Amino acid sequence: MKCYECAREGKDTDAVGICIVCGRGVCKEHLIHEETPVWEGNYPIQLKPD
Repeated sequence: MKCYECAREGKDTDAVGICIVCGRGVCKEHLIHEETPVWEGNYPIQLKPD
């Protein structure tokens, strides 16, 4: 898999990771590591009757 951002810039760079949000491949240059917030709580809608 190739880095999506590099491909947009006309480069051919191997991806070292995948974005967990959009699934795009990213290289070391475009890799960003951020802590994702943990969501705790109930769903705002009820999916099935009790």
